[in-house]
Amino acid sequence: LNRDGLSPRRMNIFRSAVTFLLTILVPASLALPFLPDLSDLNYLNWLAPVFALSFASLAWHAFNKPTFALTALIIGTAVGRILFDIVVLPQRAFNSAALEEKQLAEKIHEITGQEPLYVWQSERISFTTIVYLDKWREVPVKLTPGFKNSPAYYFGCREDMQFPYRELLSFVYNDDEFVLFRQ
Repeated sequence: LNRDGLSPRRMNIFRSAVTFLLTILVPASLALPFLPDLSDLNYLNWLAPVFALSFASLAWHAFNKPTFALTALIIGTAVGRILFDIVVLPQRAFNSAALEEKQLAEKIHEITGQEPLYVWQSERISFTTIVYLDKWREVPVKLTPGFKNSPAYYFGCREDMQFPYRELLSFVYNDDEFVLFRQ
């Protein structure tokens, strides 16, 4: 047993696992500029090799200095998080379904303003869209099985709507067509 109470076998297994994980991140980092979904992030051409070198250096140190394995894992996790922040978050902000749902919520909010808004008889709607609407309106959008006595806006699944309505906006979510209307 070493000073940490771990057997040399367990230390070698841990060191090997850390080295393996960090080594896998080297080609993964180098592949980032070639992924089609990340083609808008021009800075990846020079940044990917920097991250690959970081992971390679940490893997080398973890392999050659057994006492450095835990430190290498912690630093590797921090470097991985930075890489995530630089790659995934911008991609999500400019090129994702969440962005489309935010833009849809903006359109709905422009039409409805602060007037009452309900989801009519369908729970099959994007929760992201609802969250944005709730945030901007500062009033929750609620599900309703029927119409209210006072004028209000509704959006519901077109196939559920067997009554006359004036379409203000239509959109598709999970292969269902939804319509925003006023009753």
